[in-house]
Amino acid sequence: MQMVEAGKLDLDTDVNRYLDFKIPATYSQPITLRHLLTHSAGFEDDATELWAPDSAHVAPDGEWLAKHIPGRVKPPGAFSAYSNYGAALAGYIVERASGLDWATYVQKRILDTLGMKYASAMQPLPVSLRGEMSKGYHYANGTFEEKPFEFITGEAAAGTMSVSGAEMAKFMLAHLGGGAMDGRRILSVASDATMHARAFGHDDRLPGFALGFYEQSSNGLRIIGHGGDTDWFHSNLSLIPSENIGLFVSYNTDSGGELSFGPFLHAFLDHYYPASLPVADTTGAHADGARVAGSYWFNRQSYTTFQHVGGLPGKLEVTPRSDGSVVIGNDAVGGRFVHIGPLLYQEETGGQLLAFRATGSEPASNGFFGDMPIMALERTGLRESATLHLPILVLAVLCFLGTLYGGVKRGWRRRHRTPLPGDDLIGRMPVVWSSLLFVVFVATLAILATNGEELVMRPPLLFKVALALPVMGSVFTAGAVVLAAQQWSIRSGTVWARLRYDVVVLLSVAFLWSLNEWKLLGWHL
Repeated sequence: MQMVEAGKLDLDTDVNRYLDFKIPATYSQPITLRHLLTHSAGFEDDATELWAPDSAHVAPDGEWLAKHIPGRVKPPGAFSAYSNYGAALAGYIVERASGLDWATYVQKRILDTLGMKYASAMQPLPVSLRGEMSKGYHYANGTFEEKPFEFITGEAAAGTMSVSGAEMAKFMLAHLGGGAMDGRRILSVASDATMHARAFGHDDRLPGFALGFYEQSSNGLRIIGHGGDTDWFHSNLSLIPSENIGLFVSYNTDSGGELSFGPFLHAFLDHYYPASLPVADTTGAHADGARVAGSYWFNRQSYTTFQHVGGLPGKLEVTPRSDGSVVIGNDAVGGRFVHIGPLLYQEETGGQLLAFRATGSEPASNGFFGDMPIMALERTGLRESATLHLPILVLAVLCFLGTLYGGVKRGWRRRHRTPLPGDDLIGRMPVVWSSLLFVVFVATLAILATNGEELVMRPPLLFKVALALPVMGSVFTAGAVVLAAQQWSIRSGTVWARLRYDVVVLLSVAFLWSLNEWKLLGWHL
């Protein structure tokens, strides 16, 4: 916003104009700074190689961003889906426009201006601040374990700030003061107002996005702010301009996210600005319930890489009740929502709103939580459901294990010259080899998945090799399909042997299809 104010950047210009690499033209509409600041650029989420073990492994922003461009999966301006990459890209554009690296720019143009002494975006922290920095903690075995300083590589603007609560108060006062605090100005009054104004929303009845800030409006108040999470720190900043109030909280444990994102703010609001409970509107409630019923997942996810499978356990089921309300539920989000308007619901015990979008009389295509303007719900069908894919996985693995057992048993019998019925069936080896590759793949993935976060952040070489195994298995499966047809043509082996072979082939094809749906074949790295 400072660079826009200075005339060096424009909110509605194609960002490629400001970059030294090119964002692919997947859609006809270009991505603009306005899209980046409202997280509506349409990028998929990709956490691969976001963290570095130490400062020596922190890559320059431009170099990293050019190598890690995420897939563009939605047209710009269609939906918000929070993107660390998008935030980092905006920061890199500031670097390009100002000639200063991100940490230096922030230090000179914001922190020093406001006198924020205990604050820095540098990695590692300046020597003068290292002794002031809180440790992060993980609670285990009855004690809090200290964790090292976290380094973000290539995406500095997405979260390298270290700051004390008292210094953050100065930043909040500047925003509540029209861009200045005690005469120290970081934005003009006009730019401050533009930054705070609503710039994007999924539904006019719900909170949306300002520029950089997102709306956290609740309990009859318009609130703007922003939250943030690393492994060990979970923070939230909220501004209530009408009340001249700023609220900041940060937790230094890995469990702090359970409170920072919403509960702390809502506890504050419920105490000082109590909200009325919802008044049910039964008009059209049952018809709306039928339209919104179904399975959904959040659009902040990967669609083109192996991380896509992470969306499977995050499904939300929307179930209508006889009284017109709906019940939402999974491990992360849940509760009963009362119908208060057309495709609009309010949490039974609080102010959380939930709206749905539908075309004509069709079922709802999307849902939007008032507390989460940073992402949207998308309806999913059988093709994306565990109901379909889990049985395929279980049956296929059992079949592959049986095939391997049968192959070993048959080999042992042949060595002892006691062939089994149907031994003259041609083409057994392709299904044996494919079964072996598939079983090794599943076993390897199961072992690596015990440390899911490490697997996503820093995929080890073993995982990359494992993803190649089903690709190799697909070659054997293709050969087995041809041989299966030949078996029937020349009547090779017994009918029962041919049918068993066909079952293995069909389950192999279904298994490969399922892996491809969840981007678990080698070309989806």
